[in-house]
Amino acid sequence: MSAIFGYINLDGQPADPAIARKMQDAMDHWAADDSGLVVMGGLALGHLMLWNTPGSKMDKQPYSDTGKDLCITADVRLDNRDELINQLGIGSRNIPDCRLILLAWQKWRTNCPKYLIGDFAFAIWDGREKQLFCAGDHLGVKPFYYYHRGNLFVFASEIKGLLAHPLVDASLNELWIADLLCRFTIDASSTLYRHIKRISPAQHLQFQAGKAPSIEQYWELSPDQELPPATDEAYISGFREKLTTAVECRLQTDYQVGAELSGGLDSTGVTAIAHRLLKEQQRSLQAYSLVLPVGADLYMPDEREAIEAFCRYAGIEAPCYITGEEGGLLQALEWNARIQDEPPREMNVAYRDLLFQQAQQADIRVLLSGFGGDDLVSSHAAGYQEDLMKQGRWLTCWREVRAQKKRRSTGYHPIVRMGSLITGRILGMLGIDYYELMDRRMSAKYPMGKLKLQQRPILPDWKQQFDMEQRQLLFKEVYSRLPELRASQVKRLMQPHSQLRMGYCDLATRSFRMEYRYPLLDIRLLEYYLALPTRMKAQNGYGRYIYRMSLEGLLPPSLQWREDKTGSAQPHVAQREEIDADQLFALLWSIPKDHKIYQYADLSRLKPKQDIQLKGMTKVWRQLDPAFQCLILDRKLNPS
Repeated sequence: MSAIFGYINLDGQPADPAIARKMQDAMDHWAADDSGLVVMGGLALGHLMLWNTPGSKMDKQPYSDTGKDLCITADVRLDNRDELINQLGIGSRNIPDCRLILLAWQKWRTNCPKYLIGDFAFAIWDGREKQLFCAGDHLGVKPFYYYHRGNLFVFASEIKGLLAHPLVDASLNELWIADLLCRFTIDASSTLYRHIKRISPAQHLQFQAGKAPSIEQYWELSPDQELPPATDEAYISGFREKLTTAVECRLQTDYQVGAELSGGLDSTGVTAIAHRLLKEQQRSLQAYSLVLPVGADLYMPDEREAIEAFCRYAGIEAPCYITGEEGGLLQALEWNARIQDEPPREMNVAYRDLLFQQAQQADIRVLLSGFGGDDLVSSHAAGYQEDLMKQGRWLTCWREVRAQKKRRSTGYHPIVRMGSLITGRILGMLGIDYYELMDRRMSAKYPMGKLKLQQRPILPDWKQQFDMEQRQLLFKEVYSRLPELRASQVKRLMQPHSQLRMGYCDLATRSFRMEYRYPLLDIRLLEYYLALPTRMKAQNGYGRYIYRMSLEGLLPPSLQWREDKTGSAQPHVAQREEIDADQLFALLWSIPKDHKIYQYADLSRLKPKQDIQLKGMTKVWRQLDPAFQCLILDRKLNPS
């Protein structure tokens, strides 16, 4: 794991080493193990290294090939090193990842990211062509921010690196602020700052003098690929092999390995496979679980019972439990305000500082996560029954509807459900989206979205100026299902909240000298799963079918085939609220009236919880997250 930064003047002005060092100092809030800086002509490239992978201690960056006038800085972990070494005809197996990328650039030029598998963000200066080439990985795990004006191009792994450059325009992006206040996540490429952008997943960027940066997509997950016909057993075996490989290649480290363990299928599957592989290497795995204190009766249930059942079955030592008693919300607030460069729009990581503290004390530098599984490889395959209808397999669909109802206490009667599927299929043949019609009907009957928008703290003038009601419709469209199963699964995987979450996680874990790794987002596993026939994604009323089958013998059957996950992903937050939520809201309401945030928000509208009346029902709406975001926004708008 690393952090990269740099800038290039293509107008003849030499790069200033003092500016480069200022960028480096702004980003080295985590005490990097090593650092490097190259300044030549108008170019400055920098690197901050966290020793983690076996070869990282010998990886001196930025790396220059003076004979070819090339220089690279990279935050990278390659998972297909052997394949690349063979393709490039390299004799040594000890070559660092960044040099492999540089050789790939020389062989394949702008196509080189297509040949890389892993997590990466890098910048290459080609002095002969006077060109800067930058790329991010397939899913945006490693963030890459950039700023461009005229012949100046500035980039960094963190926005604070760009803001340290004196010529970067830090004008605010007021549409971004409006989206934040309304809780809309529509675009992951924009930031709090109007002129600072982020490379989207699977994009590369080229910058040359006199031209605007050109951005191209080098990869996309195709919904049209299909695996050759095979037996269920063959498909399961192939999936299990790729799943195991995805976990194994993410165990590369000279330090301790940790895993988040929530009690759900994603995290338990990853933890079980990692535990088995590490045990074969005579290494250990430490699990970390967010739970409630024993006996606590709070509004968020936890998964302690499922976690303990899994650990007993798998022979894993009891996890390190984080209950929230270790520190309140104000501690999390101060950490986020210091580390994050903008208010997190995806709040999952915002309250995990207590977990990261425990992991750092155990010398953990790799933290495995099951994140992303729900989006594709372990998804419930919502829409698989509709897919069966399209294939003309009505009898199979009827069996699946009945089987699903047997396994769930809720939901429509099978005849009602089948009638809905038939209606949808007929309307679809006529070019009418039945599910869009149903969504409009439900939104009119239960307008929770509109009610929430009315209660958001955005000031009316800003709400009208940016037409936030129309933005709400766009937000719904971004997260809506598509009629075709595979296309819908691809859309869900690439939704902007995922890239934002991984970007915030990258910065958060770096501050504790560790990195997240996501086995369930391995692109080889994703491509294999997507190309599977529908029956392998859901069968006998069970979604997540092939994922469940691939974990046979690794999980207790009660967990392998469970249909529900009743516990919260972050139950410890409820305990942290008990400590100092009142103080957090008091801090919010005490923000001085001359602060800039009042140009956009009415903070008095944010309360710890609020009752909303809907069709005679009372809904309790908790507003901790927006209050937390507004407090951080105030710090960014009024830095001390």
